[in-house]
Amino acid sequence: MKMKLLIRAMIFSAIVALFMVWLKFPELQFRISLSRLNGSASGQEWGFSLNTVHDRITTDQIGQLYFVGSKKVVSMRKDAKSYVYEDRSGYMGCITLVQHSGSYEYVGVFGGNDSDLITSGRSMGEFPSESYKILSEVPNHELPRGIIRPW
Repeated sequence: MKMKLLIRAMIFSAIVALFMVWLKFPELQFRISLSRLNGSASGQEWGFSLNTVHDRITTDQIGQLYFVGSKKVVSMRKDAKSYVYEDRSGYMGCITLVQHSGSYEYVGVFGGNDSDLITSGRSMGEFPSESYKILSEVPNHELPRGIIRPW
């Protein structure tokens, strides 16, 4: 009986420890989110993001994670594309995506007014949505200067 209680306590402690690690390592969180990208046209809409204001991540880390994420997207399908885009407010981002019929999977970075952001996920529809204007196509894995800090 005591052994079962001890095993349960150890399992609970391990779960709490893993959760604490999850919270402290945003890079790990992002890399785990990449495992949800599967190159398939079917699937639910989902999204994951980290930013330099609310999460413990730097602009340099965001740039490195974009490189890793865009490599993952390109490895799924050879018809992956990368674009520099502008939102309605004039802020720029860069996205690598695979367009499916009815959805697209992506990894992107965005340089906003007060923070930089990295995202991954699946969105329904076709890119770009009404809120994005494509400025140019860029080589996969390339993050042009001026998208995220320093501008």
